[in-house]
Amino acid sequence: TAEVIADGEMEFTIQRHLSRVLAEARGDQRSRTYSLTFGYLPRLEATMRFSDYPNAPDLSNGLANFQDRSAAVKYQVAVEEDWSFAVGAADIGGESRKQDTYYGVASWQADEDLTLSAGVGTDLLEGAFGSVQWRPSSSVTLLAEHDTEDFNYGVELTPLRNVHLKLGQ
Repeated sequence: TAEVIADGEMEFTIQRHLSRVLAEARGDQRSRTYSLTFGYLPRLEATMRFSDYPNAPDLSNGLANFQDRSAAVKYQVAVEEDWSFAVGAADIGGESRKQDTYYGVASWQADEDLTLSAGVGTDLLEGAFGSVQWRPSSSVTLLAEHDTEDFNYGVELTPLRNVHLKLGQ
C-alpha cells in the first residue's frame, strides 16, 4: 500500500514462508525473515531485513544455511483526502540483491473499512500489482493481492493493541 508508519514509530515482524525464488531452483525452501521497520521522518519509512533459509546450504561462504540481509525504503509522496501515493525501493542493500525492485503505488480509502491499492514496479515486481484490504471488525482484516505473478490472500488478526498476526498464502 501507499501507507507508511508514523515518524518515530517502529514495527518488528517475524515471517516464515516458502521462498518462490529458491523453490524453483532447489525444491521446497522455507525461510525465516526478521524485519525492523521504522518511521524515520514524516512520510518516510526504512526497513532492515534478515532472511535465513535453513534447508539451503551456502556453499560459497561455507555456511550451513543461506542468509541474506537487505534494506528497503518507502516515501509517501502525497496524501490527499482519501488517496495516498508512495514510491519505494526494496533490496537496495544486502549480500545477494536478488530481489531488488523499484515501485510506485497509490492507495484509495474507499470507506473506513475498505482500502484499494494499485501500483507498478520493476525487476522482481515488474508490471502492475494491486491489493484489497477489508476490515469487517476492529480485530479482523481480510487481505487479497496480486503481486504481478500470483494471487495471494490472508487474514490479519489484532488480538491486542499493537499486536498483529497475519496468516495467508
